[in-house]
Amino acid sequence: MEKLFLTLVFSGLLLASFAQSNTSNSGQPTQQEVQMNNVNPQCQLGDLTEHKVTKEQILEQPFLKVVPEMEEPYKMEITSFRVVFVIGGFEDPSMLCQGNQLSEKVKEKIAKLPVGSLMYFEDINAKSKACTRKLDEVTYRIVE
Repeated sequence: MEKLFLTLVFSGLLLASFAQSNTSNSGQPTQQEVQMNNVNPQCQLGDLTEHKVTKEQILEQPFLKVVPEMEEPYKMEITSFRVVFVIGGFEDPSMLCQGNQLSEKVKEKIAKLPVGSLMYFEDINAKSKACTRKLDEVTYRIVE
């Protein structure tokens, strides 16, 4: 019984030392790992930081990007998203876009939107070499 106990303790010590050696040389995360853990990536339409925008502003920058921008391997790119339009208080069926660009159908719809319409970007998928994420929804209101 004593031999079994010593064998289990010794095995546990070996496993613990092996697991520790697989973290990093110092056992501390790198600066980029710390930065990534402290960042909540968000999505925005082009360089538009305001959420009240004109149709022209959207059509000049018809793409989504992840902010803040990180360095490799954490630099994220949008892989797909859905656009939902709310016009006059009624929600239209969502439109799927692949990549980070607005599709031609979405751009055509934007060009016809009346003032006061809402655009929701949802189901936003992003990936980097290090990870994949589903980003929070973002909303824009059409003005002017």
